[in-house]
Order: sequence, then C-alpha cells, then structure tokens
Amino acid sequence: MKVSQAVKALLPGVMWTLRNEDLTTLVVPQGVTPPTQNQVDAYIAAHNYYELRAKEYPPTTDLNDALVHQAAGDNGVALAAYLAACQAVKNKYPKPV
Repeated sequence: MKVSQAVKALLPGVMWTLRNEDLTTLVVPQGVTPPTQNQVDAYIAAHNYYELRAKEYPPTTDLNDALVHQAAGDNGVALAAYLAACQAVKNKYPKPV
C-alpha cells in the first residue's frame, strides 16, 4: 500500500498534495492536521494484509479447473485443495482485528 492511499483514507474529503510518496512533502489546507508517520504506518500495517494475500492466492484458473473436475465426478477433491490453499494464505496473513 502506498503512503498516498493511507493519506487519502486518513483525510477523507480533504484536498492535499504529496510528492514521491514522501510524507514529509504532504501539504494540507490550513486548519487540517496532517496524519503523523505513526498514523500512516499503522494504517498501512492494518490494511496491507489484503495486498499480501492477493500476491499469494492460487490463480482463479485453478478454481475453474477444480470446478470442472468436480463436475466430472472427483467428489470435490480438487476444489477442497484449492480452498485449502486459499485458507493457508489467509492464515499466513490474518486480517487485523
């Protein structure tokens, strides 16, 4: 996740500028308190699981193949394997509470 994405979420509806994803270059309107580096880091840490999971999930082509195998009578073995692979990624990168 980029710093700009975190800033956008932390300052909804506020017009701001940022150069090169560098928080020290953040310019906000007068009267608006900019987020701190700790706030941005915390937001990124809390939402980064989604991107990490996306990189490691098995491809959806494997899901399609598993569904075809199930329809052909494999009793859902390939589908169960696909779902187990997805769950392993979820366990590796749990959603923050």
